Amino acid sequence: MDYSLVLPAYNEVRRIGKTLLKYYYAWEEELRPLGKQYELIVVANGCRDGTVMLVHMIRVGLSPQAPIRLLALEEGNKGLAVLEGFRAARGRVVGFTDADGAIPPSIMLKIMQTAEEGKVAIGSKYLDGTRCQGRQSLIRHAASRGWNLFVRLLLGLRVTDTQAGAKAMPVECAQAIVGSVYPCGFAFDVSLLWEAQKAGYEIKELPIEWAHFQGSKFSLSKEVPRMFAALIRLRLGLYPTSVRGMAEELPMLGPPSAQKLPRMVELLVGSHG
Repeated sequence: MDYSLVLPAYNEVRRIGKTLLKYYYAWEEELRPLGKQYELIVVANGCRDGTVMLVHMIRVGLSPQAPIRLLALEEGNKGLAVLEGFRAARGRVVGFTDADGAIPPSIMLKIMQTAEEGKVAIGSKYLDGTRCQGRQSLIRHAASRGWNLFVRLLLGLRVTDTQAGAKAMPVECAQAIVGSVYPCGFAFDVSLLWEAQKAGYEIKELPIEWAHFQGSKFSLSKEVPRMFAALIRLRLGLYPTSVRGMAEELPMLGPPSAQKLPRMVELLVGSHG
């Protein structure tokens, strides 16, 4: 197995369908002719909507051999979902991206291929060559740049963007750090990069194409204070290690029943809206 891509999903029934199909068709077209194997691992993180059923439906509708796996966490957060996905991954390179599909499959593939060089590869919204659809508010942009400066000062991470949802690394790196990374909310990304840097891995940034969606679950007023507090605790070593969830891999289901099919189709159509 060459590539394992984790897609953490929390109540993403309106977006995960479109993202999953976009990645599946793009990577089938690009990777299969090269003899490359990949897997898409959706980790449903405490979902209470139709996310799990929708992913089941997509897997059944595509093919029993479709390289799509589904893990479920009863409770957790994005960080726990990513780490559990890394633990379950079978590829030589592991990575993750957000379920909203903001990062195009072609860009994520370039990041995965860069990680094949033995580096931790991450996307950045602040490098020359980056292209963005939509626009962040000035307040959110300023908060992002202030956060990055704080990360540099406290942890010495010399990167321009710790938070873009596009990261990949050799599986050996993931295996070495997965027990040390603390899934501290939206500051999880910083913890992941810091542990990789301490393990001796070079961090390589690449410009990305990305879309800014208004449907993001990030709340500036609520999350920024938490993120800065988490960063200070991270620097002081006040977080425990080896924190993990209890992810269960869900098997492939049979074809959906006639009674459930209309609702499933409705959910899938909604994910494209």
